[in-house]
Amino acid sequence: MKETIRIIKKTVEVLDSVTYENYSDGEAKTYIEYINGERRDEDKLISPLLLRKFLEDVLGFKLGESIYTKEKKKGGKPDYIPIDIRTHPFVFDAKGTDTRELSKHFSQIKRYIVSEGLKYGVLTNMRDLEVYTCQGRKEENYSFSFVELYRDYKYDPLSCLKKPNTERFLNFVQTFSYKSLTREEKIERIAKAKPWSGKEEIDVKHQLLQPFILRTKKISAF
Repeated sequence: MKETIRIIKKTVEVLDSVTYENYSDGEAKTYIEYINGERRDEDKLISPLLLRKFLEDVLGFKLGESIYTKEKKKGGKPDYIPIDIRTHPFVFDAKGTDTRELSKHFSQIKRYIVSEGLKYGVLTNMRDLEVYTCQGRKEENYSFSFVELYRDYKYDPLSCLKKPNTERFLNFVQTFSYKSLTREEKIERIAKAKPWSGKEEIDVKHQLLQPFILRTKKISAF
């Protein structure tokens, strides 16, 4: 229970970590006041600050080491892409608080999800978070409201644990957190890796080719 409360508390701390007055012309002082508004803040606040902190402080990814981001999105590429997409078969895409319906943006990352053979695409404006399969089906068991989680925790951390939204949040954290592989798991992953289909996108800089290279040339390195 202590670990569960710690995870929720850390998420709330991320949401409380921003001086919202600086991003709202002094109109909003708290997360709740800010998030109720609608602003074109995807590249100003949501992606570079709130989502990044959530990925690092709660899910355990490290920018530049286990996850990377595109400075300019082209062709539907998401904001944050795990380095090892075989262990973490999903991507994260941020939207501004001016987005009320996250689902209408799924098509922007669908091509990338399909070409890389991923399981999920995660869309969030840090008001809500929704998880979609490559077919566009929303995974209700992993989708949750940051606002509801925040309010429930602030009201009572213990009763918060009993809420359905909190359960979905914890399901998400368990499935979408960073996972490190043992030597044996790495070898097994290489042995079971699927061959290239020829449709994958090549990005040597961020080592998306690494699983293929290791499978063909550097198995002994493990």
